[in-house]
Amino acid sequence: MIDKIQILDNNIIELAKTLHTEQNTKIAKFLTEFGGKKGVIVFVIISIAIILLYYFKQSKKEKLHKEEDVTMFKIRMKGYIVAASVPISIGISVIVKTIIKTLVSRPRPNAFPEIMIETGKSFPSGHSIGIATMATILIYFVIISEINRVLKYILVTFLVLLSLVIASTRLYMGVHYLSDVVVGLILGYIIGTVCMFGVEKSKKIIDEKY
Repeated sequence: MIDKIQILDNNIIELAKTLHTEQNTKIAKFLTEFGGKKGVIVFVIISIAIILLYYFKQSKKEKLHKEEDVTMFKIRMKGYIVAASVPISIGISVIVKTIIKTLVSRPRPNAFPEIMIETGKSFPSGHSIGIATMATILIYFVIISEINRVLKYILVTFLVLLSLVIASTRLYMGVHYLSDVVVGLILGYIIGTVCMFGVEKSKKIIDEKY
C-alpha cells in the first residue's frame, strides 16, 4: 500500500513538472505565501480585529435599543470566544502538524530546487493544514453571517476551492508529495470544524447561563 502511494506521489511530481512556466511559477509563489507563517499571522490579526469590532458594535446596538447590560455582556463574551477560537485553531493545527512530522519523519522531495527548497520534514504539509484550518474558520463565519443563502453558497465554494488551489502550489513547487497535501488538508478541515463546533457549544452555554 505504501509503495503504491509513493509511486502515485512520484507520478504527481512528474506531472507538476510539465506545468512549469515562468508565469505559473510566479502565481504559485504568490499563492503559497497565504499558507505560510506570514499569511497565517496576518489572517489571525485581521480576523480577531474584525470579530471584536463586529461584536462590540452589536453589543452597543443592544444597549441603545434595550438598555440591557446582560444582553450586551453576552454578546461581548461571544465575541471574545469567537476571536479566541482563531489563534486556538491555528495553534492546534501547528501542534498536530509538528507531532506528526516528528513521528513520521518523511524527507521532503525538493524536486525542483531551481524554484524552491524547503527544510524540515514533509508529512503532512504544514501549508495545507494551515490554509484548510483558515478556510474552515472563514466558512463558519460565512455560515453564521446574515448574508443571503446564494451568496453563502458562492463564498463557501470559493473558500474550499481557494484552499485546494493554494495547497496544490506545494505540489507544483515540488516541496511536498500529494499524500502530504491531502492529509494536511483533511487534518486542517477536521481541526477547523471541531474548533467551530466548540465555539457554538460555548455560545450556547453563555445563553443558558446568563
